[in-house]
Amino acid sequence: METQSLPIKDLSTPKEVFIPLQQHIGAPCKPLVEIKEEVRIGQIVGSTDAYVSSLVHATISGIVKDIGCYPNPTGGRTQMVHIVASNEEESKGV
Repeated sequence: METQSLPIKDLSTPKEVFIPLQQHIGAPCKPLVEIKEEVRIGQIVGSTDAYVSSLVHATISGIVKDIGCYPNPTGGRTQMVHIVASNEEESKGV
């Protein structure tokens, strides 16, 4: 509610992202990428065969810097894929 009266703004592409491999109450995904691997925007970076699950995709193009546990918004820690953008133009929306 605090932002409902504010205008919509375009944001610049982030220089890096941390993509959680568990994004819902279902099973966490296993990473499908490796550190130092180049990824493209939209590429699947996490998957699982569990009943309640969904694929996880890269939100920018770049290089996987790390796959590890990082703080999440709920105060816990979650395994995430850390991607550093390689080229801002390639990382823009699909």
